[in-house]
Amino acid sequence: MLARMAVLGLALASSGCSYDFWQDKLVPERESAFASQYMDAVIALDAEYMTAHAHSSFKSKLTDELMAELSTWVPDGERLSVELAGWHINITNSNWRGSFRFEYEYTDGWALGSVVVARTGDELSIVGFDFYRTEASQRELTSFTAADFTPLKALGLLATLFVPMFMIFTCYSVYKTPIPTRKKRWYFFSFVGIFGFAMNWSTGAWETQVATLKLFGFGFSAASPFAPWILQFTVPIGAIAFWVMRKELMAEPVPQADDVDSSNP
Repeated sequence: MLARMAVLGLALASSGCSYDFWQDKLVPERESAFASQYMDAVIALDAEYMTAHAHSSFKSKLTDELMAELSTWVPDGERLSVELAGWHINITNSNWRGSFRFEYEYTDGWALGSVVVARTGDELSIVGFDFYRTEASQRELTSFTAADFTPLKALGLLATLFVPMFMIFTCYSVYKTPIPTRKKRWYFFSFVGIFGFAMNWSTGAWETQVATLKLFGFGFSAASPFAPWILQFTVPIGAIAFWVMRKELMAEPVPQADDVDSSNP
């Protein structure tokens, strides 16, 4: 049973459906295609198309100076491929906004293009975009081995590994400890964590999540092959509580048969 709980925890923390699966299921096709077509117009410096499909609040920013600057952003050479590298949908009341990011591979370099689509009824328009060159593919730049190893990152990695190991060890100790009552509850509490921490492995940036209650207490994942790895762990409050209360739990009186019968008429 303990082995199954440990395996389940690791699976929930680190596994998930593939990026392609979620892309097929969750990305709105019409809006994504519109965003891709607009970025093609940006790369081609098609000012007429860009203005015609821009939101009224954004048209004034499509100046001649911007068009001249755009011509220096696109890498030289032939475009080899384009991939959807990420997306984010935000719906507030009746306002729909979708942000789509595309990665472009050229014979002479790489680039990222981001575009924000607004939807009003059935009408789509563009409210912003960005385009810039990158040193390499985001798959390479955000890979786990590409990041610089620092003492702070080492601390985050050790904590992410220590928390589940401590929880598994505590659960095993609960099994071996002669606790007269409520042992099954402690199996569960051994894997409860609160007050979360998250670390971006690529940048080393930390984030605290105060209102967090997580089973199995840790996680490591990347939103997509183009996104950085995020390491997460919580304070293993359940496991800590067991070790603090262990002597007290062992000292509890063993319930008698008469007590059990009287409590369950």
